[in-house]
Amino acid sequence: MVERASLATASGGVPPKAGKTGVFEIMNPMYKTYILKSEKVDRYYIGHAKDLEARMKRHNTCKARSTKAYAPWKVVYCEEYLTKNEAYRREKQIKSYKKGEAFNKLITER
Repeated sequence: MVERASLATASGGVPPKAGKTGVFEIMNPMYKTYILKSEKVDRYYIGHAKDLEARMKRHNTCKARSTKAYAPWKVVYCEEYLTKNEAYRREKQIKSYKKGEAFNKLITER
């Protein structure tokens, strides 16, 4: 659920509490949690980014150390979140699946 922050900070009031979505985040692009699959070997990478297109360029031009050995990559799954923290939490959750049934379900159901 998205909670809009009040404009109290603009008029000198109390800022919104941590964890609530601010006006800035609502007006800007979403953060994405994604799963990549190497087109070279049977390997997956899970990450999050605000600009997925730019991040994919870094992965596929071997500028990301953790993925350069397995480039090129393609996106096989993507979710959007309002905040970086939400996207990061989801990334950690997907990584905890350890290629189990829940992970397979994500990459096969599109």
